[in-house]
Amino acid sequence: YVVKRMLEVQEKSSGASVAKRKRFTQLRVIDEKLEKLVTGVLQNQHRQIELMERIDEIQGLLVDLIT
Repeated sequence: YVVKRMLEVQEKSSGASVAKRKRFTQLRVIDEKLEKLVTGVLQNQHRQIELMERIDEIQGLLVDLIT
């Protein structure tokens, strides 16, 4: 939801020749306030996210041991 509201992706191709054609992808920030909010939340909760990743990894290992 946040990424859809916050960013816009545009893809463009250059050149008429297929052999020389280059493809460009451009990201544009639509809602700067939303971007700042998301960045702040992610920075403040970095440790919690790392902890959740470790717990998920341990759960995966336990499932592997059980099966």
